[in-house]
Amino acid sequence: MHYIRCGVLLLLAYGSIQCETEVLIENPTPRGLWGATYYTSISKAERFGEPIFIGPDSEVRFPHPPLKLLVTRSFAYDIDKNQLKPHMTSKEYSALTSILFGTLQGNNFRVGLKDGRTKIYNWRELNITKPFREAVAPITGAIKETIQDWRIGKSKAVETNPHKDRVAKIRIGNELSPNENEYLKKRKAYVHTNLSTMLGRTIPANATPVIAYVFSGGGYRAMLWGSGALVGFETIGLNAITTYCVGLSGGAWCLGQWFTSGLAPRQFRDQLYQKAGMSLRPVGGQITLMNDAFSTKRAFDQPITLVDLWGGLLANVFFGDKGDDRQMVHMSDQVQRIANGTWPMPIYTAIRAEWAAEADCWYEFTPFEIGATWMNIWVPTWAFGRKFVNGSSVDFAPEQSFGYLMGIFGSAFAAQFKQIYSEIKSGLSESMQKFIESIPSQKTAESRLSQGEVFNFSVGLNQSPLRELKMLNFVDAGTWPGFNLPYQPVSGERRARKADILIFVDASGTIADGVGLRHVEHYARSHNLKFPPIDYAGIENQAVSIFKDESNPDVPMVIYMPRVVDQALVMHYKNDPQFGRIARNIEQFDVEKCIKQDYCRTTNFNYSSADAARLSEVAEFSVSNPIIANKLKQAVAWKTEQLIQARGG
Repeated sequence: MHYIRCGVLLLLAYGSIQCETEVLIENPTPRGLWGATYYTSISKAERFGEPIFIGPDSEVRFPHPPLKLLVTRSFAYDIDKNQLKPHMTSKEYSALTSILFGTLQGNNFRVGLKDGRTKIYNWRELNITKPFREAVAPITGAIKETIQDWRIGKSKAVETNPHKDRVAKIRIGNELSPNENEYLKKRKAYVHTNLSTMLGRTIPANATPVIAYVFSGGGYRAMLWGSGALVGFETIGLNAITTYCVGLSGGAWCLGQWFTSGLAPRQFRDQLYQKAGMSLRPVGGQITLMNDAFSTKRAFDQPITLVDLWGGLLANVFFGDKGDDRQMVHMSDQVQRIANGTWPMPIYTAIRAEWAAEADCWYEFTPFEIGATWMNIWVPTWAFGRKFVNGSSVDFAPEQSFGYLMGIFGSAFAAQFKQIYSEIKSGLSESMQKFIESIPSQKTAESRLSQGEVFNFSVGLNQSPLRELKMLNFVDAGTWPGFNLPYQPVSGERRARKADILIFVDASGTIADGVGLRHVEHYARSHNLKFPPIDYAGIENQAVSIFKDESNPDVPMVIYMPRVVDQALVMHYKNDPQFGRIARNIEQFDVEKCIKQDYCRTTNFNYSSADAARLSEVAEFSVSNPIIANKLKQAVAWKTEQLIQARGG
């Protein structure tokens, strides 16, 4: 029972009313949480007093904050005390869960659980609103279910979903998934055979190095450069001995389209030249297909953000060869591509976008599962986006389209919402137009398409640092300042995936002084990950730079290949029967100048076939000309020999 000791004193000069009351918060749940009172305005939030801990199966009492003019009293809560900062912007505060804490809300509050998340209810919600909702739930639920059933019944994505009757389960732990381990057994055998052929001798199986490509971001420039690198690597035999391909932004666009196509690198690149010249402006049936994809998400109450629009536009171009199924291409389809071990395994990346996120909160996306080492929690790729409670899915929504995921991976380069929406509005249904236009106008008009949003698959799990969040937000990993090489998934943070040879293909807008590699090295050193010493002198001017630790075989070899044209090599092979045509095509081509003044800029999304070919062929030539090819093969041979000596082969 609470009591009130209230002496009211109106102080207009100070803009406050002092009224001392006592607040009671009861917590009958088994979860504890931290809470704090805040005065909030349109631009900021100021904490009143220190955070308090509300333990499980307990109650707390504390003074109600005095009323102040022109601000609102609210109570924010979180499992992490550090999130309850003394001073925050309104954007930072909006990332927290909070309730109003004014006089009208009363003085009695109770902690409860809703869909696996902690929620604090006020007196009115407990005694009026909540009982009323429960009473009418059967009626409103039946109406909602009827509407959803109608929408779902019209959805081809639902009808063809191979997992439409399957409950998904979360996996906890940073060991590799059983599916990835099974893939690795096959891939290692395949790599061992091909590496032995390349080296001209049978090597011990336990000395087979794990090689990983790391493709940078950089929009269409990185996409086309990556395609040329793949052709070059195929020519000299590296694709057949590489285990992982990691992509960020434009690099992810390249890899995603390659793995989806199933084509050999050269045939894939020829197809990509045509796609790079297509307009992102949707026409005819393309808009209808996007509308169908959005309607399916709405049928399962999934959020539709601006990234959905961007991803839909990308899918129209990237997967146009799939016809009417272009919006139903899925990342898990790539499981069949790599199942027998003859293809390397793709890993795509994004980072956490919540306002309170730390800068190095990376997410990994593979055909098998999606998650993060810092979460220690993984969801099957085909179930990403479903609603989850306590580790199990509670609906049967189809997999997120790969176009949408490509929108997340490359969201830093999207146009503003008004520009995109104007392209597709006329083709959307009236209900979909109303839904999209209901998004707050200030947010849609001014913000970039920087965040994808899905239901939090770790809701309610005690092991999750995000268990209280309803949604998870994702953003292009290249938006982390200076970091454009997605090294983390093969860094050794997951020991079973540690690479022995890291090949960085850097098509970033800025490569001066090896800035991208510097950030990778800093990350490795600050996370106690093994990394060789790097000499950055002139590194941005060399087609290839190789770094190794001759005394420690656990330290990976680093091969850095930036987007440069080595004119000395071009002149050397200008009249060569095999490489002369490419050398003459890229002679005097200045990538740096093209980025600053011409079509190679990051924000260009339309290349002529000739321009696309010139950029891609620079990368191909930089990898496959005999001088560089021999250096790469010798580096692989050296690392293999080091592993043989260390592992007793």
